[in-house]
Amino acid sequence: MVEQVFDNMRKASEATLQFQQEIFRQWANAWPGVNTSQATVKDTVQTFQKKAANAFLDAFKKQHTALNEQFDAGLKIIEEAFNTGEVKNPEELHARLVSYWQKSFEYLRRMAETQVQAFQTALAKWAELMTPSV
Repeated sequence: MVEQVFDNMRKASEATLQFQQEIFRQWANAWPGVNTSQATVKDTVQTFQKKAANAFLDAFKKQHTALNEQFDAGLKIIEEAFNTGEVKNPEELHARLVSYWQKSFEYLRRMAETQVQAFQTALAKWAELMTPSV
């Protein structure tokens, strides 16, 4: 009995898929100049998938690099901050703390710029992917 239920579900799913494919073909044929052969659609989809995957990988690699740079900069500042115990007078302590703050702010600014540039690059790549090639 369970096998019969699964067999009926499989048949219904196949029929639904065939129906959707037929509707897509009819809809696509309504547009002039659209070639809907399965080979062409398959090639187009595979090309898009490869380009999209490469765009994602590039974005993730850039983000990884940027985060590593930020992490390394943070470690450097922390290491320098542990040396504040060697300070001999309040003026030198003040100067070091201001320097640490300025470095932190500079790293934060660079990180924000890198993220904005990465976002702009990703948008450009997605716009390129979404623009149909003629």
